[in-house]
Amino acid sequence: MTSGPRFRVVEAGGGDGDGGAATAVVLENRELVRDPGAGSKRHLEVRLPAGTSYRTGDYLSVLPENHPELVTRLLARLGLEGRQVCTVESHAPAGRLPIGRPPRLDDLLTRYVDLSAPASEVAVARLARLTPCPPERAALERLAGEEHAEGVLRPRLGVLDLLERFASCRAGLALLLELLPAPRPRAYSISSAAEEQDTAALTVSVLEGPARSGGASSAAPARACWAGPGPATGSPSPSPRRPRRSGPRQTRPSRPSRPS
Repeated sequence: MTSGPRFRVVEAGGGDGDGGAATAVVLENRELVRDPGAGSKRHLEVRLPAGTSYRTGDYLSVLPENHPELVTRLLARLGLEGRQVCTVESHAPAGRLPIGRPPRLDDLLTRYVDLSAPASEVAVARLARLTPCPPERAALERLAGEEHAEGVLRPRLGVLDLLERFASCRAGLALLLELLPAPRPRAYSISSAAEEQDTAALTVSVLEGPARSGGASSAAPARACWAGPGPATGSPSPSPRRPRRSGPRQTRPSRPSRPS
C-alpha cells in the first residue's frame, strides 16, 4: 500500500496546459428572457472544432470552470502564485488532471478540479490528520464523522472553506489535488438542426445567487471546457450515440463574457 499523496507537483519552466486540445468558439451569447424569480434564459451558439459532427437528439457536454475568486482564495491560502507553471506527476493517475503537462497553477485550479463541491468525509478526515492545533483537529474530526451532514453537506462547505476556517491545517497542493473532485460535466441539448454541422445552438438557464457556504456566487461561468456530442437527456434513443470525430481530441471553447 503506497503512503503519501497520490500526486506530486513539480515546478516547471513553462509550457501550455491544454495539451494540443482543439478550440470551440462561442459565437453568440445573448439573453432571451429574464425572470426576477427564475433567473435568465440565454441563447448560445458555438462553432464546433473541425471533424466534429452531431445528429438530432445529441447534446453538448460542458465542464464548468471555477469562479476566479475561488481560485484566488486557494492560491492565497497556499501561498502560491497563479502564474507559476508546474507539472503534475502521479503513480496512479485519476480524474481529469493534466498528468505530465505543465499548466499554470491558476489554470490547473480553474479547469481541472471542483472547488465548490462539498468536502467528503474522507477529505475532512485527511485534513484533520494534518492539523496540529488540538481544538481545530478535534473540530475537523467531528466534521468528518457525526457532524458531517449538518456541518459540511448542509452548508456545502468545500475543502477551501475548511482550509480557511482551520488555519493550522498544513495540507499542500499535491494532497488537495487528490482530495478535490473532478468537475462534473453538464449536458445541454443541442437545439439547432443537425444540418448545421459547423455550429451548435444551446438554450440554457442561468441561476445566480450567493453560495450557501458564504463564498463566491454559486452561478457557474458559461466558459465551457470541453464539448462532446452524445444522446440528449431523456432521449428515447435506445442506445447511446457517441461523438463522431476525426480524432479523440477534447475541445475547449474560447472564453466568452460571463452571463449577466
